[in-house]
Amino acid sequence: MPMTASTSWIFVGLLSTFAAGQTFLVTPSQMVTLGVDGDTFGIDQFTGEGAVVLVRPKGEGCTLRFPLPIGDSLFIRTSDSNGRSVLCEARLLSIVGGNAAQFTARCNEQVTSSDPKCPP
Repeated sequence: MPMTASTSWIFVGLLSTFAAGQTFLVTPSQMVTLGVDGDTFGIDQFTGEGAVVLVRPKGEGCTLRFPLPIGDSLFIRTSDSNGRSVLCEARLLSIVGGNAAQFTARCNEQVTSSDPKCPP
């Protein structure tokens, strides 16, 4: 079960479409939003096999915390600039220099759930 955490972050917005093979780095002081008005995610800490990821579900007040091994993905709900629902898969590729996580993302227009993700 995911744990909740509280912290302050620098937010970085990224486009919801990526060219094949394009990557981006996330450091522990950043929270990333893919697309417009969606879930955000960031890195809490690095582990031997990956990172501990923080996810703040869109429109909710909690932050979920869970391990993400290298090669695994998290799915981020967002929307495009026209308001269409988009689901993005952000895959953790590697840890760079012990201070950044390298991700790639693939986003597709898709209906996403608006069900709450935070525990009651």
